[in-house]
Amino acid sequence: MTGTGTQADPYIVSTWEEFKTAVDTVNVYVALDPNATSKVMDANDANINPFSTSVRFQCNGIEGNGWTIRNLYFNGTGLSMISNVQTCTINNLYFENIVCNNGISSFLNATKATFNACRFTGIKYAGSQAAAIAIGSTTTSSRGKFSKCTFAFKVVGKSAGSLFSYTDFTECNFNIISSAKATSGTRCDIFDHCTLENALILGGITLNGGGSIYMANASTVMKNVFAAVEINRPDGDTTVFYPGKAAATSCIVKDLIGSGITYYNGDNIQYVTAAQGKDAAYLNSIGFPVAEV
Repeated sequence: MTGTGTQADPYIVSTWEEFKTAVDTVNVYVALDPNATSKVMDANDANINPFSTSVRFQCNGIEGNGWTIRNLYFNGTGLSMISNVQTCTINNLYFENIVCNNGISSFLNATKATFNACRFTGIKYAGSQAAAIAIGSTTTSSRGKFSKCTFAFKVVGKSAGSLFSYTDFTECNFNIISSAKATSGTRCDIFDHCTLENALILGGITLNGGGSIYMANASTVMKNVFAAVEINRPDGDTTVFYPGKAAATSCIVKDLIGSGITYYNGDNIQYVTAAQGKDAAYLNSIGFPVAEV
């Protein structure tokens, strides 16, 4: 590791151990080596060697320089794999092949953090706790913020909790596959107390055992969101789908909502067919801004 940790001369890291040490240091700046021949860092060599202590972001900023941190296997019971504890901005950093085992709190505690142009791909096993991928803070000034980020996650387990909580997303893409077990009267919120603006949501949600699925709960506000998400209930139990509300026109592809699922309207929510969702002129006519390319 080189550098002095100032903004002008950040710590330069190129290994997992250097990275963990540097980002856990208060009031410093960290950069992954911009001149490296290979910009890939392995956190674990094999799934038989998971780590159980959270990686803490206590630094002021992390410049990823297009690096990929991969093979993150985590089994810290009740903890988040990555836990942000200071105001920190993270740019251009990719996390790949994330595996979060049963019993952990969330993959990412994004409190006080701002992520720009980052990518997250992996699988989250949910035990008795909520199936959180990313969580933030109930304090408005400390909410996690994501801009131009991509999430591609599979969530599997017994719980049917929220996937994203108290976080704000601008120009982000999501591809989420979730299969959860619920009981009548319980619910799965994809977005809980979040804001989403100019977002694309793809994937599929399967809820076994009844209950309800919320694209966004009443405390989440969407603006210009397009969702093409399969909603399924393979066991035939009663399942209902609530889209949430939007401050500006947002669209949901209704062809992907499974047979027998009752779905409801929401403020500024437009249900469209798959064909309409590919028709820029039609989308513009209903108030969803699309530029033809």
